Amino acid sequence: MEGVKAFELPFKDRNLRIGIVSGLKNAEDLIQKIQKGEEHFDFVEVMACPMGCIAGAGQPQSTTEVKEKRAKGLYRTDKMTKIRSSEANPVIEPIYRNLIKDQQHRLLHVHYHGNPESEN
Repeated sequence: MEGVKAFELPFKDRNLRIGIVSGLKNAEDLIQKIQKGEEHFDFVEVMACPMGCIAGAGQPQSTTEVKEKRAKGLYRTDKMTKIRSSEANPVIEPIYRNLIKDQQHRLLHVHYHGNPESEN
């Protein structure tokens, strides 16, 4: 996998340039390029673990080859999947409808309220 992936997404009257960075070293290199004016992105997602979550701390220890095979399998499965969000999943939909009703956003989304260290 490349350390940085870039693509453009049409939005209203312009194209947004999106970057996905895998690994903190690659993120640091990209930040330096952006600061020097060598690169431009409207949005950058940084995945701290090299190869992304597929190689994260919660995953089994394995070689790069195994991680690449795992990633290919997940990408292949993802391409075949028709359900792209939990609210579209027919198994989850009754939980939303009957259990948490109209509270999905409040219960399932993270809300940040300033810097807790500065609120002392």
